[in-house]
Amino acid sequence: MVSVVETVAKFLIEETKKNYGKFYVGSKIAPISDEPNSPALKLLNSHTLRKVSLRVNRSLVAWSEGKYNLLFTENVPSPMEVLEMQSLGKRIVSVPKVPTNNKTPYEFVIHDLEHADRFFYDPMLHFAQVKFFSSLNNLIKQQLFTELRLNENFEQKFNYLISDMNSHPMHMLQYLKHIVQETLSTTNTPKLNNLWSRIQVNM
Repeated sequence: MVSVVETVAKFLIEETKKNYGKFYVGSKIAPISDEPNSPALKLLNSHTLRKVSLRVNRSLVAWSEGKYNLLFTENVPSPMEVLEMQSLGKRIVSVPKVPTNNKTPYEFVIHDLEHADRFFYDPMLHFAQVKFFSSLNNLIKQQLFTELRLNENFEQKFNYLISDMNSHPMHMLQYLKHIVQETLSTTNTPKLNNLWSRIQVNM
């Protein structure tokens, strides 16, 4: 039986072949694992694909070995669904059947596998990110951001934070502070006074 990881790896290789022909293989790399368990993963264990980050190789090999807690879907999750998964120490790999949100399925899988490596590769950073996203998820459930999210600019930037930013928590906290204060500076709502202080206490 072909595993989901093998299916995704084969898809990635075939799509790269379509894009670059016989030049689809990139650079030789140090082996990621001692025992890749399929032809596609053996290739990705020893070589990058053209114009594809090494992070993608690491994610696929680690996923195949159960080291990265990734869930496959053919749907594109909402930002809140991604946040919920990250709060639980997981991430999603989306391979939609058709282009969605101006991205091809090939672009989706590369994007998600790159973010997976940013989320899982460093154990200490992974732990810190899970803690950050869990705290943020709790604040959303406490409705601290409800009024701010009525602002279209804030909502767009907030969705980027909760679903598309895998970085050091201090960087993400600074980004959150910036977009909160930016939005508060354009509003005149007394009950939002000291909102950042309330957020910071709970982060």
